Amino acid sequence: MPSLYVTEPGAMLAKEGGRLLVTKGDEVLLAVPAARVDGVVLVGGVGVTTPPLAALLDGGIGLVLLRGDGRFRGRLSPPLAKHVALRRAQYRRADDEALRLALGRAFVAGKLGNARTLCLRWDQTNADPVALGAAAELRRLRDRLPTAPDRPSLMGLEGEAARAYFALFRHVL
Repeated sequence: MPSLYVTEPGAMLAKEGGRLLVTKGDEVLLAVPAARVDGVVLVGGVGVTTPPLAALLDGGIGLVLLRGDGRFRGRLSPPLAKHVALRRAQYRRADDEALRLALGRAFVAGKLGNARTLCLRWDQTNADPVALGAAAELRRLRDRLPTAPDRPSLMGLEGEAARAYFALFRHVL
């Protein structure tokens, strides 16, 4: 679910029924069902009344207060009981080395695939040997990912790919 950002100086976050209202003076700038909001961020000189604070806490929705320059001021957090089982399962899965390696391979494969696509886009004529070489190297490295036996090996392949990609980046610029 999305977060609600309120950035209008002098605005006020209020509650009416099951909706959160952003008002300024007598004007309603925004009305959104509270159930469709995952978090609320108030930036700068935005106020909030007590009813929406209670509704946010009751709905398990966090509130973050930022200064006008974006620096963190504070947070209102509901109890975490809503997601305890999920968090425990995530922590258990994080201890699974095979899963971590599989996820790492998938993330790096996506990264290398996207980098390769950019290399080919930069070579409008399909004739630049530097771009074609970088694209071929990225494909070769991506094809080696399934055989990476551990995280350091995977990170090594990712580092080789970065070297090929940024060599082309220098060439393009």
